[in-house]
Amino acid sequence: MKRLVVFIIFALLLSSESRGDTPMELSVTIASTASSQLELARNLSLRVASAINEEERHRLTIEAIASFQAVVRYWPQESSAVVAAGLAQGDLWLSLRAGQNAVDVLERLIPIVKNHESYAPLYRRLGKAYEILNRADDAAMAFDRAAADASLATNPLLALAVYRDAARMYERAGRPRTAAVRYRALAANQRISPTSRALAAIDAANAGMVAGDRAAARRDVAEGKRLVAEARRKDPKVALQQLEDELHRLERDLD
Repeated sequence: MKRLVVFIIFALLLSSESRGDTPMELSVTIASTASSQLELARNLSLRVASAINEEERHRLTIEAIASFQAVVRYWPQESSAVVAAGLAQGDLWLSLRAGQNAVDVLERLIPIVKNHESYAPLYRRLGKAYEILNRADDAAMAFDRAAADASLATNPLLALAVYRDAARMYERAGRPRTAAVRYRALAANQRISPTSRALAAIDAANAGMVAGDRAAARRDVAEGKRLVAEARRKDPKVALQQLEDELHRLERDLD
């Protein structure tokens, strides 16, 4: 292994006025293979959660990003490793709410991920990054592309994440009717648990009420009650009281 010394300008990367233009010197370990470099970078990123203060958290995050960047620099032909490193960098930038940095990294992956298993994960992250930048139309387009990916049919956890992120983005953007559509798609997805589907039906009902579509909201409540009953049949011990209470509240509000 060798070490690469890099300089990072906080003002360019972190949008923090308190840090000014002072460069930070980092010493990045370079492994012998792309897979080993990914492992090093992932281990660094795991340390971020245990940082003792905000300054250390930022430093560890930047160190991890620089380590992931080494994958792209030294093994550009290893597309799977490059995509994995890019997605991980995107996650780290998003954790700092550095939307433009996330976009810069993630958009470079677009030519690589066409017909790739990372298509939906990439566009899900891009949707989040665009939303941070208040680029609502771009965020909506990115989430729509993620939601249209055929791989979601066989990956229920990813489908859950994509549709929920998209729905919440539409809610924050003042588009509750579109949010309700996304939540209903989740509620109809038989590959995820009845409990998660019931929660999606409740979210759809709430969004429908905000949109003024009370008839659709009533159907969502009925579907939520059916899914809660299904969840109870499958696991009598599952905790469902909170969902039932919310469904009862919605019923009262819709009367």
